[in-house]
Amino acid sequence: MNTVTINNKEYKLVYSVRAMMLFEAAASKLFSLDTLSDQYLFLYCCILAGNKDTDLTFDKLLDSIDEDPSIFTVYTEFMKAELARQAEFKGKDDTKKGEEDKGKN
Repeated sequence: MNTVTINNKEYKLVYSVRAMMLFEAAASKLFSLDTLSDQYLFLYCCILAGNKDTDLTFDKLLDSIDEDPSIFTVYTEFMKAELARQAEFKGKDDTKKGEEDKGKN
């Protein structure tokens, strides 16, 4: 399980459709992680997606990151692992599609 500790409390990090939708609602734009602000907001959305009853606010998260920058490091490692997992899944999906296309000829 992917977790991050903030103010001595452990939170699950979840990269999901829920997290992306929370991001879009909060940012009022389509999901994309183009800026540092986007990254911090998505970290917060990943926390919200995994901890529906949390009382952690975005402001409290930013204050906590100012005090303990390793929180953001945990998030970046989480994102690297998640993107690698997605790329592996996509590669398997592309291979499967290629095999299906060969069978049609």
